[in-house]
Amino acid sequence: SEDQTLYSMPQWRKISTNETVLLSEFALRRMCPRPWRYKTSEELQSLPLQGLRALYGGGGFVADLGYTKASALRVITNLQNNSWIDEKTRAVLIEFMVFDSSTNLFSAVSYIYEALPLGGAATFKRINTMSLYGATGKRSFSAVCELIVLLMVFYFITAEAVKIWKEKCSYFKSAWAYVEMAQILSAIATVVLSIFQRYYTTKLVNRIHANPFETSSFHYTVMWSGLENALIAVLVFILTIKVLKILQFNEHISSLTARS
Repeated sequence: SEDQTLYSMPQWRKISTNETVLLSEFALRRMCPRPWRYKTSEELQSLPLQGLRALYGGGGFVADLGYTKASALRVITNLQNNSWIDEKTRAVLIEFMVFDSSTNLFSAVSYIYEALPLGGAATFKRINTMSLYGATGKRSFSAVCELIVLLMVFYFITAEAVKIWKEKCSYFKSAWAYVEMAQILSAIATVVLSIFQRYYTTKLVNRIHANPFETSSFHYTVMWSGLENALIAVLVFILTIKVLKILQFNEHISSLTARS
């Protein structure tokens, strides 16, 4: 069962309900440092994590290590002296983001330490690399390409709608009609997911710029980016099938197929 006590003093000393009611918010925050305050998944803007033994909710107790080695060591020493990780700890996540200025790419890294019921621990990591700012120096070109894609999607939707209107039920007798529909649906879903990915990316970047020392989770950005990449892969697969269909009418490809 997850401990969701809102305020605890160092070394996990609980504050009674009567004290919590009597004390002000300022007094509680002074008595209970940030690593001992429970935060919900909504406050952290994080997602549940599937470990090796269980599914862990997005909420928990967060310790920010800062941006320098000195601050990180200071925080870790304080946590160790006050037994922040003890025998009741089930899982510890270490999360950080690395930026490579030469490629303009971010890598969201998560290291998971999961305590096992009979002792010992299981560890694993997740690394997701993505672009949050777009291609460096080529944003206008990227915007033009995205506009072309939107126009092509609109064209294919219109063309297939006209075919369905003309051919009626006979349209669905061809297997390639379903390939065309799968292509259109994949393209629409990719555009929609791209919008969601940009929304959460912008939200994350603005939040970091507004307060670099506030806890900022990149879970939603990674999730939408992964879904977008998966749908792009499906779309490329469908387009490859269509290209192979077109190539079969080429005499050189036909001769190669016949010889095989």
